[in-house]
Amino acid sequence: MKPSFSRLLLATLFAAAFTSAVAQNPPAKPAPPAPPAAPALKAPPSDTAKPAKPAHARYPFHGTVKSCDAKAMTVTLEGKEHDRVLHLNGDSRLSKEGKDTTLAGIAAGDYLHGTATKNTRDEEVIVRAQAGPKPASKAKDEAGEKEDGKKAGKEKKHKKDK
Repeated sequence: MKPSFSRLLLATLFAAAFTSAVAQNPPAKPAPPAPPAAPALKAPPSDTAKPAKPAHARYPFHGTVKSCDAKAMTVTLEGKEHDRVLHLNGDSRLSKEGKDTTLAGIAAGDYLHGTATKNTRDEEVIVRAQAGPKPASKAKDEAGEKEDGKKAGKEKKHKKDK
C-alpha cells in the first residue's frame, strides 16, 4: 500500500499545483477591438491670432448724442478723447421717453444708453437704446446733500454749545 499511497499523494499534489496555476493565470480574454483612428490634429493656434470672442457678445454703452445720420444709419456720441460711432441695423430697437421711436426721433443733446454688439466688420451696432435727458448724478443723492450744499443728517453739537 505504500506505493499506491505515494502515487495517490503525488497525483493529489500535481492536481493541486495545476489547479492553483490555472486559478492564478485565467485564460486570456479576447483583445478588445482597436479604437477608431484618431482624427487629424489641428495646428496649434499661432501667437498672433486673436482669442475667440463669443458670438453676439453684448455690452453696455451710454453718452450724449452729438449727431445722427439717417442716411448712414449711425449715431455719434460725444467722447472725452474721440467721438464714438454706433451703427443701426434692422434689428436695432430705439425708444424715447418709454415709447418706440426711429432714428429721426433722436436729437443732438439727448442722453442715449443701452446695449451694443460688434458686427463682422468690427463696427459697434446698437441692439437696444433709450434716449432722454441725462439722469441726475447719483453721487449727490447717495451723499444725502441738501439744496444748500450741506450734508443732510444730524447736526453735531460741540462741547462749547452745552
